[in-house]
Amino acid sequence: MLKLKHPSCLLCVGASQSGKTTLIREIIAQKAYDYEFKNIIWSYKAFQEWFIKEKGIKFVEDLPERFKSDSLYIFDDYLHSLDEKVSQLFTITAHHSRISVIL
Repeated sequence: MLKLKHPSCLLCVGASQSGKTTLIREIIAQKAYDYEFKNIIWSYKAFQEWFIKEKGIKFVEDLPERFKSDSLYIFDDYLHSLDEKVSQLFTITAHHSRISVIL
């Protein structure tokens, strides 16, 4: 199986209800990265019921203030609200802070 590299940035794009969240959950469950993350942080705009049962993922509303190295950050539904902070995180911070990002 193909392994995703860490640190890296992944852009998950598709129509509404096309399975983007399911794909990202599978990437995490299947340990598709070549690295065992110390932290997995899922930043969301809208709470979803499955968050309650999910283990091993920290769910936070909105963008974190600080980013921990050797972590995976998922930014759910942020594509429509790309601001300078998200753009910088995706293009600069991820590499220099040794974090992987899925947007």
